[in-house]
This record gives sequence, C-alpha cells and structure tokens, in this order.
Amino acid sequence: MAAWSCTAAPIHDPVSGKLLGALDITGRDDVAAPAVLGLVRAAVAAVESELRIGALGAGARGAADMRPIASGWRSTPELTLSVLGRDRAWLHTPGTPTDVELSIRHSELLFLLSQHPAGYTADQLAIALHERDVPAVTVRAELSRLRSLVPDLPLQGRPYRVTGLVTDVSKVREHLTAGKVAAAVAAYPGPTLPSSVSPEVHAERDRLHREIRSAVLGSADAETVLRFANSPCGRDDLLVWRHAADLADPATLPVVDGHLARLEREQGTPLGLLRRG
Repeated sequence: MAAWSCTAAPIHDPVSGKLLGALDITGRDDVAAPAVLGLVRAAVAAVESELRIGALGAGARGAADMRPIASGWRSTPELTLSVLGRDRAWLHTPGTPTDVELSIRHSELLFLLSQHPAGYTADQLAIALHERDVPAVTVRAELSRLRSLVPDLPLQGRPYRVTGLVTDVSKVREHLTAGKVAAAVAAYPGPTLPSSVSPEVHAERDRLHREIRSAVLGSADAETVLRFANSPCGRDDLLVWRHAADLADPATLPVVDGHLARLEREQGTPLGLLRRG
C-alpha cells in the first residue's frame, strides 16, 4: 500500500471569516515540501482576493458612502495611511506634527487591514502576506509591535481589524467613482507598496492600476493622459502613449511621437500600428 502525504490550507469567506473549504494537494512525500505549501497558500490567497474584491465592491464602498461627509470632506479627523509610490508606508495621526514611517511588514499588515473592514484572522493574514510559509504566531507578534509603535492605532482583534483609517488608495478610488480622472491621476504617484511580494498586496496593486489606467484610456483630457503617461506607471505603456498622441496638440505632438516611436521599437511593434490616420 502506497504512503500518501498532503499539503492543504483553509479558504475563508473574506467578509464573515466563515470556513468555506480547503485547497489540498495529495501525493507522495515530495508534496509535503515547503515549496508546495507556498504554492497552496498563494492559490488560496488568489481565491480569497477575488472573493474580497467582489465583497468590497458591494459592501466596503457602500459602507464608505454611508460615512458622514461635510463640505466634500470627512467630518471627523482620521488616521491616514500613504502607500502609493512608497516601499514603506507613512502613517499620519491627527494632532501629531510628524508622520510615522512603518516597516515593510507593518506597511503590508496595516494596508491589508484597511482594505478589509471585516477583518482577518491571524491565519488569513499569514496567507495574504506571503506565498511562502509565514507562521500565524509571527503575524500576531508583528501586530503586537505595531500596537506598541502606534498606541493610538484603533486595532482590534478576533478577527484583526482597524477602523477610522483612510488610505491614499481610497482617495484615488473616490476620485475615480466621481469621474474626476485628473484628480485621480494627480493623487496617484506610483503603485501600491511597489517592493511588497505579498500576494494580496500584489492583487490590490494590480487592481488599482487597472482601474486608473482604464479611466485614463477613456479620458479625452490631453493634459491628464499625458501626465499619467509620464508617470512611473505609464512611461512604458504603449497604449497610453498612443492615446496621448491622439490627443496631443501640435506643440507637444513631436515629443509624444518621439517617445511613442521608441516604445514601438523596443517592444517590437510595427511603427505606426494603430496610429492616427
């Protein structure tokens, strides 16, 4: 009789925390290797990320719409987390003269909690943080250190969640929801925690980039499109530069066309493909 080994990880509902099932790989002894566990955890993170994106669309944004707003701004001061274009997040607490620069791990933890109002268990955070094995006890220790670093942080446990925290990501999305593409581009200095290798952070990073890129490609404002094209996220984006060329005025067209021609050469695209007639 052959001996079998298995590696598995639980899949939880991102809103309720309810156990939905488990992803399991069964095979010979090599299935129990750490690399296989990392693969399973990464797959679970991808599944829960998709569930979370759907839940956020229906719930988190709806909850945000219900928060009191006065004169276009929130009526009470809140903590602000800046993660766009930064490897390490900055946390601003109202009433304090300086911001706190967080470690990469604390940046990831706080950003993930900010994106999921329903909270995470330690096991869910461990899966969301990295495709390789991150023990839940490590997550608990890091959150304890974060509490010590920021005593006023409204961090709760069982599950872990944070309230009253605004991110620059949410501000960009507010502009996009309102159709203010120029304001969204101005508030988007770069990708979310660009050096993070967390599967969940990576998914959120890609999601926001897709949202703002789609809005830019649908914009007829030449200045806004060119500003995004010149940003770190748009500098090598062929479609964005083609759109910028279509909208460019005679004064800027030669510069835009020059950059576009270089991108076409570097990316192996026939010169002039899909260009203006």
